[in-house]
Formats: sequence, C-alpha cells, structure tokens
Amino acid sequence: MNLKKQIKEIYEDEAKTYDKTREIFEKGRFANRERKLLSEFLKRKSLVLNLACGTGRHLEFFVNRLENEVVGIDISVNMLKIGKTKLLNTVKKNKNVHLIVADAENLPFRENIFDAVVCSRAFYLFDNKFRILQEAHRVLKKRGNLAISSIFMDLLLTRIGIKMGLLGADPKQYPYTSKQLVDMFRKAEFENIYRKCIVLFTGELTFLPKPFLHIINVIEDKLQGGRWVMVLGKKKQRI
Repeated sequence: MNLKKQIKEIYEDEAKTYDKTREIFEKGRFANRERKLLSEFLKRKSLVLNLACGTGRHLEFFVNRLENEVVGIDISVNMLKIGKTKLLNTVKKNKNVHLIVADAENLPFRENIFDAVVCSRAFYLFDNKFRILQEAHRVLKKRGNLAISSIFMDLLLTRIGIKMGLLGADPKQYPYTSKQLVDMFRKAEFENIYRKCIVLFTGELTFLPKPFLHIINVIEDKLQGGRWVMVLGKKKQRI
C-alpha cells in the first residue's frame, strides 16, 4: 500500500475522534502562537488555500478573524464531513468557505488564483513533498504567500525521541530540518523565505509560573528553529 492510500485510510477511520485526540493543537498555547504568526503573514480579505485542512481547525480563524475566503482541501471524505458540520456552528459566513476532496500533490485549480497557501501540521505526511511546493507555486498569484508549519528535526531532543520511537513518529517521515525545507522552498522558486519558531515544547506548560512561561514565549519569538516551526515564503516570478 502506498503512503497516500495508507494516510487516507488512517484519517477516514480517525475522523470522529480526531478533534478530541488533537486538542493540544486545536486550542490553547500552540494554536494561539501558530495563528499569531499566520495573522502577521496573511493579508485580510484574501483568497486562501488550506492544504490538508482536515476537520477545519483554522477555518473559523481565517474567516471570522481575517475575513478571508478559504478553499480547504483534504483527501479524507469523513474529515471534511465533520468540518462542514463545524462550519454551521462556528463560521459567520459559510459562503466564504469551500471544502473539497482533493489531492494536494495534484491540485484541481488553474494557475495564479490564490493569494496564499497554508499547510498546518500535515506537510510531513505527504509522500512527494517537493511536488506540494511546486503545486503551491503554480496556483499562487504573483507574489503570493506560502506558509508551512510542521515538526522538524532541529532539536537534538526531537531527533533522539523520534529515533527511539518515543514521539510516535516514523523516522522516515522526518528526514529534514527547517533549514532543509527552506532549501526546498528556494528550489521550488520561492523567495523572501524565513523561519519562525512556533513552540519549543508542545504542551501547555501550565505547571510553570507565569514569569517562566513569559520567558519561554520571548525566547520562542526570537528563534528561527525549534521543534515546531513555520516556514514562510513568496512566489518567485519566472523570467
């Protein structure tokens, strides 16, 4: 079974429990920091393509907060069904969200139509990662933005944890650092590329006194690498 088919079957089965088992990413410190970066990066009232949108973790934020129109794609029918149900309760303007079953490696859109492409916490699942970047470049408008947030091998503790199987991850899915993804961006003809640390530690860290948590936030704000990082770039125009 190829990776794409395997991933689809996994998420079709996990759709009903997905939001509950991923709560640490859907709200709280991680989500707040990731959306803070996206709000600094994305233009308001723009057309955004959300790759592997799942059950729609960012849809309310895109539409209600940034007033974007969003096209969300995913290969899991069941994930999108749950996403559509959530829209009725959370998104003010449902007509500004379009959910489509599609393959991110072969996007069913013409060239130069999106202002931004966002992929949150799913990039490591794709089989042909460079193809994802090429497709994003194709559908983006002139000077359009690409944002990818993922777990990376930047930290020694992450590398040790993955290799020892402590993080529940297949080492083959994490063969790169955020610096290496930057190189992939360049190869795919993106420019003005930079990295921003989302979090060094995934948990809420509520056990820490507020002054210590504030220090960690300040450190994360200044870092480029980390465990979870967002890589951002602009479409480079071919001459």
